[in-house]
Amino acid sequence: MAGTLYPVFLIQGVVVAGGTTTHTVVRPLVIIDAGVLATATNGGATVKVTTATGDVTEAMVCATDTNVVRAGVVLATTNSAATGSTLSFVGGNGADGIATAHVILPASAIPLP
Repeated sequence: MAGTLYPVFLIQGVVVAGGTTTHTVVRPLVIIDAGVLATATNGGATVKVTTATGDVTEAMVCATDTNVVRAGVVLATTNSAATGSTLSFVGGNGADGIATAHVILPASAIPLP
């Protein structure tokens, strides 16, 4: 079976007290997965990944210290980010955690030898 090999890398953001961490995208990318590691206990706390086009993931629970939660949903309609746009990790309800987005560069962003 033929396929396409894409480089995968991680973008991380530390969310403190329910704040938002943003990254400016330097190459077009596609988010294929996300997760969050809670670093404190804050009942009801959540973190989601967003781009300029909207939410990429649903709110991931970030409520109990040391728990790891992966995104159950990555929306194909909003999971792309263009060069110069913003990728954000948005905390809610006092969330404290380390959020990670797993991303690939689409074929058009990979320089050919």
